Amino acid sequence: MRLGSFGLGLTWRVRFYEDGGRLAGIVQLSEAGVGTLELLALLPSDLQAIDADFVGYRGTERVLVLREFDSSSWELLTADAWVLGEIRRHFPDTAPLAMECWEETPWWEQPLPKNWGE
Repeated sequence: MRLGSFGLGLTWRVRFYEDGGRLAGIVQLSEAGVGTLELLALLPSDLQAIDADFVGYRGTERVLVLREFDSSSWELLTADAWVLGEIRRHFPDTAPLAMECWEETPWWEQPLPKNWGE
């Protein structure tokens, strides 16, 4: 993913909805927060996520949500205009994520665990 230096400092939580359980360990690890480089190292190099959410935090603040429908179709929620532009430069079909999605995906709203980002 092309997030540049913006993405390097993030901690992630992930959900895969169509993986048949093969990525359950990564999802479980991400519950306590996993750094960008660690997440990239954990993900299979041939991963084509279908129906997945990647939620990036800076500290405890949610700053980015990527919702992947297939390996080339993304929705994005961020307040950072540079990130939106960078993602769209590489993935022109990226669409802004509707604010209603924040309410329809309750796992985002769960409190972060006490060991978050350790």
